[in-house]
Amino acid sequence: MKINKLFKLLFILLVLFNCTKSISQNLKNHRYIVFDITGSMVGLGTGSDDIWDKAVNLLEKQLRTFKSGEKISLFLYGTDVYNKGSYVIDNSGDSIEKILSIVKEIRNSNSFEDCTCTYFALNTVFNQFDTENYINTTYLFTDGNQTLNCHANCRKVTPDKVISNFDNVTKDKGSDYLFIYKLKPQIILADSFINNPKIKIIENALTELVVTITPVNSTIMLNKDILTSKQKFNLTGTGVTEFLNSNSLNIKLSEFTLNNENNTAQDALFLPNTINVNTEIQEIKLVPFNNLSLFENVIYEGNVEYVFDNNSSITQVRSGDFNINIEILPSKTKVIFNNTQPTVTIEFIDK
Repeated sequence: MKINKLFKLLFILLVLFNCTKSISQNLKNHRYIVFDITGSMVGLGTGSDDIWDKAVNLLEKQLRTFKSGEKISLFLYGTDVYNKGSYVIDNSGDSIEKILSIVKEIRNSNSFEDCTCTYFALNTVFNQFDTENYINTTYLFTDGNQTLNCHANCRKVTPDKVISNFDNVTKDKGSDYLFIYKLKPQIILADSFINNPKIKIIENALTELVVTITPVNSTIMLNKDILTSKQKFNLTGTGVTEFLNSNSLNIKLSEFTLNNENNTAQDALFLPNTINVNTEIQEIKLVPFNNLSLFENVIYEGNVEYVFDNNSSITQVRSGDFNINIEILPSKTKVIFNNTQPTVTIEFIDK
């Protein structure tokens, strides 16, 4: 009897060790800011509006949604591209203030450039990606089109070459995205950018806000006796504060089928509850359609996706004077239904 209890205890400790090990190997976030410092941002040479202060305010909104411990690299670009260093977010906010001060100094010193070599800048940034250790997300803030004949740098890299490089360095992960904040609506992007599912284009960045949602917990472990787990969502974008202050929105889990190790489909779909969109840890309770006695004592697996009540991953809400465009980024959560042994549930992995 004592031997059995000891065996069970050792088994559980082993499972916990392996789960803890997998947590430690979770990739961290590396955010890349690519900010346009051409003269058109202050109305030079084009007769257009000075949008500099609005663009910097938009950048600050984005920066303040990043979590403590995340790494941020700042690149300024125009004719050339300038690596202004990497910073780690902490609770003091000092790193965010440092980044903003570097950007604001461009105006103070009148250091604006003439050419908009966007593809050259992006390609330079993509070459910096550490795909082994980080989830790499890029945020481009620009107000102008590529000025092809302005400088040799603008002719060095074609749009298709940039996309090919981007797809190559992100091919093994579905979590690396490029967000393009169009600060003026007349910007024209190549079709290869528009049609890429991992590139999100914010068309009216100065008049509409954006929120993107990603689930933190990528694995839900259950068995016949444990039908609840936990989930938490990361919210980033320029409209997070406004959204959390004035809106309530629900996410629901899509229905899914579990398959056993022999890849035989088990007809036992689950109908989950809805979850409110916020930054708190929430319970997911899965209610099976069919009797759980149908499950054999083996491991079943399935994938679940998240949608809004309209059964879409995209929706829009209104907050004061702004529309907020909200999107759940494509992200599948693996569900493991394990009836072979006692289940140790890792409720969520914060990242």
